[in-house]
Amino acid sequence: MLMTLMMILKKLIARLFFPLPMVLIALIIGTWLVLSKKSSPRRKTIGKWLLISTIAFLGFIGISGNFWLDMLKKNYPAFTFPSGIDPNAEYVIAVAGNAFIPDEKLPAECRFNDSMLLRLWEAGRIARMMESQKRRYRLVISLQDYTPAEKRLAALHSYFALFGIAAERVTLQDGTLNSQAEVKAFSRHPGKIILVSEAYHMPRLMRLARKYGLEAIPAPVGIPASGNRYRFFILDLIPSAENFNDFRIFTYELLGMLEVCLF
Repeated sequence: MLMTLMMILKKLIARLFFPLPMVLIALIIGTWLVLSKKSSPRRKTIGKWLLISTIAFLGFIGISGNFWLDMLKKNYPAFTFPSGIDPNAEYVIAVAGNAFIPDEKLPAECRFNDSMLLRLWEAGRIARMMESQKRRYRLVISLQDYTPAEKRLAALHSYFALFGIAAERVTLQDGTLNSQAEVKAFSRHPGKIILVSEAYHMPRLMRLARKYGLEAIPAPVGIPASGNRYRFFILDLIPSAENFNDFRIFTYELLGMLEVCLF
């Protein structure tokens, strides 16, 4: 219980450093400095510059968020087989968790959000590679929710059955509330670890793996296309909600990597 409360407190504090809360705080302070009757001319000038710089920052992230998130996504290549694979080793395909949907009206294999589906699909793809080469492997999936563990595990069994993967190969890693706890839990499983997550999350996971002495193989999913990805279009100058959201994710990952370095 104490660990859960500490995690919630840490996330609440981190949220204050997200772009939107910081922008709102800056706008409120700037507006107050400009409009307050008690403000001196110097304070009014500071308020004006604070408003101008905040609006400029909003425009900047509104047109460049996708670029910055893609920079994170390009740190590791897609997992390929058999490059670097030891034919005599047993592999643990370890999937970092995201959201579970506790809606029993949905088919069991559909009770995952989009992000988790991407990660599970990549795990299934790697598992099929292992099967085709008759390699030993297990799947360990971190998936947290208030839904009983047996229901979450049953949903995972249903999903991987679509890949022809036997239920006994699939293990639910319960009680891992954040990325740090996940990597620690994965490291306790015997075998070589293949870390599966979205590409933007992989740099933080690999930092954690190195911190805890885990020689993990990265398996990112959602790597952006190479080539002429950033050709200029006039519409790129118009801020978009997608760019704001991408910059939010980028900020979250940077804060996570800072936490790894500091703690």
